[in-house]
Amino acid sequence: LNQMATKSKVELPKYIASRTQRNIAFCKRKRAFLKKAIELSVSCGQEMLVMVFDKQRNRLIQYSSSDDFNLRNAYEAQKMAKTPENIHMYEKFTNDDFLRLEVTDFRSIRYKKKILYDKEVEYIEEFEQDTNADRRMAELKQDSKISSIQ
Repeated sequence: LNQMATKSKVELPKYIASRTQRNIAFCKRKRAFLKKAIELSVSCGQEMLVMVFDKQRNRLIQYSSSDDFNLRNAYEAQKMAKTPENIHMYEKFTNDDFLRLEVTDFRSIRYKKKILYDKEVEYIEEFEQDTNADRRMAELKQDSKISSIQ
């Protein structure tokens, strides 16, 4: 009973030393990966561009969810996602994120990021309101000084 309650330890994938086994694994996993990319694109209505570069064979494998969504469009989408108003919605992953992806619930992270973002926006709006109120108060004082002089 106790063994069932514990989580198994997540380990990083290991490099496959045998070239033959590595090529077999690459072909099988490439196919499965591309199928998952297609599945994600179709079922969730997402535009996708996936590129895999095989540096040993100097070969590039590219999947695009549509002919219209190419490298230029992906670059433009990345530029737009990195703007200050959209940066909270930008996600980037590398091999170093493997363990984090295995153990993290990203829904809770997105929710926490949204709360923090909303609080920051609220703070900025309050600051702007306070600044505008201070400016109006100064203008009123200035107007009252001018009218008392006349």
